[in-house]
Amino acid sequence: MYNKVVKNFMDILKRYKIQFYLVGGAVRDLIIGEEPIDYDFVAQLNRERHLEISQHISKQLNCELVYNKHYCTSKFIVDGNDIDFVMARKETYDKIAAIPKVEEGTLYDDLKRRDFTINTIAYDVLNNKYIDIFDGINDIKNKKVVVLHDNSFKDDPTRFFRGIKYAVRLNFNFCNHTYNLMKECVQNEYIDYLPLSRVRRELDDLLKINDYKRVISILSNFNFFNEYFKSFIDINVPLNDFNVLETEEKYICLFFKNDEVGLGKIKTKLGLSKNFIQKCLKLQELNDILKYDDYEVYRYLVVNKKVFSKNLLLNCFKDNRIDNFIKNLNYKVNIKNIFDINPCDRNEFIINSTVKHLIDLGGKNV
Repeated sequence: MYNKVVKNFMDILKRYKIQFYLVGGAVRDLIIGEEPIDYDFVAQLNRERHLEISQHISKQLNCELVYNKHYCTSKFIVDGNDIDFVMARKETYDKIAAIPKVEEGTLYDDLKRRDFTINTIAYDVLNNKYIDIFDGINDIKNKKVVVLHDNSFKDDPTRFFRGIKYAVRLNFNFCNHTYNLMKECVQNEYIDYLPLSRVRRELDDLLKINDYKRVISILSNFNFFNEYFKSFIDINVPLNDFNVLETEEKYICLFFKNDEVGLGKIKTKLGLSKNFIQKCLKLQELNDILKYDDYEVYRYLVVNKKVFSKNLLLNCFKDNRIDNFIKNLNYKVNIKNIFDINPCDRNEFIINSTVKHLIDLGGKNV
């Protein structure tokens, strides 16, 4: 059930004669039958005792302790294993997306402050039993993402993104009440209370998921893009393996069909580079040119070959001429053929020769 490092960590905790529990995503994943990415342990302690034990553990494991004083959390990286040891706490929020006020709490308090029921199951290591106060095991069996309370997304709007992450990665669905609260989170603009950098980070993580098409579909169903960018946003659904794209290329692929005003809003709110709008407009030009004959298409592709990566083109367009261009991307004109060409005309000659070569290989497609 546990690897050697985690077993050793639990053995160390047992020496302190405290009641501790494995909680969160690790318990959920073990119930599902998957290997946890990280392990979270919680214990009912006061702040001083938690810090004292954390420092002792760090010395025994000979590893760095990353301690968060506000939340009373300790992180240990041991042989590539990510292990957290936290003080059981209760949290209260004064306003939307505020940093919560933290107090020492019970196991119940700590489970109650979490995001979804599937993450509230505790495993009592010493007594070898599950503690399932919020019926998380049943929601796992029913493949449901169920929020804990009505103010959850208001307290912490990042839970909106996490809910989508769990639904897609675990192939779960939202219960109706959770779905409606997530929709309310978008409509009431709770996400606007988050720092722009945090929203960007959450979206980056979502777009790394293998089933990115479902991610995009869920975000669209919640009308997230229109509400967050305060504009009607046209979404281009990727055509190939989206995850081979660089991060900014993903946003270019998704949003290139929008007008310059919309692109400006997207660039600002996602903190994208100055090249974002330029490349989107270039793709719009290409989209228009695809309506013309082969010569114009190939000429545009050759002239702008340094602007677009082949993976970006394949994710944005389904066109035989683009496929042919990519297959012959490394075509070079024989240097002997340009000796008699005026130096001022050589670049044009190379472009025209390349275009003719591509047309000859690809055939007509008008």
